[in-house]
Amino acid sequence: FFFNCCNLLNMQSNLLERCIPDQLGIDVKQHTEEFLWPILISIALIAGGFQYSKSARVKIVDKVIAFWYLWNGVWIHLFLDVGIGYFKRLPSLTASYALLDKRYDVLDPTVQTAIFVELFLQAPGCLFLCYGFFTQKRWRHPLQIFVCSLHLSTTIFYAMTEIVEGLPSIPVDWNLEFSIDHILYFWICFVGATTLWICVPLLLAGYSMRVLSLQVAQLEEVTKQNNQLRSESVLVTESVLNTES
Repeated sequence: FFFNCCNLLNMQSNLLERCIPDQLGIDVKQHTEEFLWPILISIALIAGGFQYSKSARVKIVDKVIAFWYLWNGVWIHLFLDVGIGYFKRLPSLTASYALLDKRYDVLDPTVQTAIFVELFLQAPGCLFLCYGFFTQKRWRHPLQIFVCSLHLSTTIFYAMTEIVEGLPSIPVDWNLEFSIDHILYFWICFVGATTLWICVPLLLAGYSMRVLSLQVAQLEEVTKQNNQLRSESVLVTESVLNTES
């Protein structure tokens, strides 16, 4: 199966070179096996997520949340940030990371720290949450608060360290030129992505906190009622004993 996939990817190389930049097509051709493994793993994980979604009888909100974590865990954390940005599996796309943020080119300590958090905490957490929301596991809300906290802290730390230094590594569009490079690398990849990964984790963490707060309130109410019943039972028992004596 693996060698058949390699041959298929080689056969499509010429088509890729006509549809995408020449250097990217050359990189895919030269690094076929290195490029193929992440693609196959990504497809397998996404296929598993879609399979769960078909059999999962959950609210549409929970399905959307599950797909958010599937997309984050597979494509953003593992394939793009870790595979392309850090391990440089495809030089052309890695060069795009360097254009987006020069810190990726030299593997700045801030970027390395963020990538290791993505690899060992965020990516596994996202995949577990995808499974947890599709199967309605009880641990999904506490885990979601933890993962959202990681997303928030990593995004803020990554963006603020650059902002405080005056954005020396980002292609900033101070003159509002809105060229293609500025739109892609600054407005979408930096401004848009930073905003997205701050707002969405805040909303999801708030959602889980609300659910857990309601559950705690219900538990406290049940406990209060049980204590009242227990107190009334003790009073009745004492009254009967006093009457008999």
